[in-house]
Amino acid sequence: MGSHDSRRDDATAANASEEIASNPTNADGHEAVNTMPTDTETSSSPHTKRRWLGLALVAIGAVAIGGTSRMTWMTVHASDDKQGEVTRTLVGSTWAPSTDAIAIALIAACLATLVLKRTGRRILAAVSAVIGAASLWIPLNVLLTSPSTTRARNLLVNGQATQKKNDPQTLTEWAVVTGVDVHKVAVILALIASVITIAGAIILFLWPGIDTVKGSKYDTTSARRDSLATDLENDRESGRVLWDAMDAGVDPTQDDAVDAARRRGLHN
Repeated sequence: MGSHDSRRDDATAANASEEIASNPTNADGHEAVNTMPTDTETSSSPHTKRRWLGLALVAIGAVAIGGTSRMTWMTVHASDDKQGEVTRTLVGSTWAPSTDAIAIALIAACLATLVLKRTGRRILAAVSAVIGAASLWIPLNVLLTSPSTTRARNLLVNGQATQKKNDPQTLTEWAVVTGVDVHKVAVILALIASVITIAGAIILFLWPGIDTVKGSKYDTTSARRDSLATDLENDRESGRVLWDAMDAGVDPTQDDAVDAARRRGLHN
């Protein structure tokens, strides 16, 4: 019995030593706890995963918008007194030059979200959603309405439709456009790219991620308890937040955990 109790005491003492070592005190005598989220917490957090999903969708949509703008959207049929019946093609960026600017703006927004904090990411997500909606209207308008033969003729007469010097897409000034055929596959792909962008922007707006702590690596227990309600709202499944809640006497599995944390913060 004596040796068994001795082993139990040694194990208890070892656990206590580990707990003290992992929870050092700061200069004010308060318990100092590491507030920096670990790599495992950050990467496994559902909130963070949704943020990266939204960002990835916006980036994919931006690249897809730029890519589909290089595809042929229309075939123009024209009659020329000297050349007879001719056909010319119009790519998406020729018919809608704004598609290039939209793709660049979305890519820039994606890069900016990598350095901005939560509020900045949410603002850029809202802006990206508006840009995505603007890009959605372009192919939707092409599908729902008949393209203007006058506009198609002007683009070809002015030489704006030429993408390669060895393959000029032009018409003479006396040519008459007899019809415009829409390449629906390319236009629908552009439409899908815009939808992906909007979906990603909405996800990023709803789940902009959690700001990691810069500056001091340690924070007092009282400060952690003050922010507990916000932490439970943003990332309840985080291991650090769960431990903070239980340390404050709040059951994080209950529906009213956020209200309970607020009440405890007011009384502390």
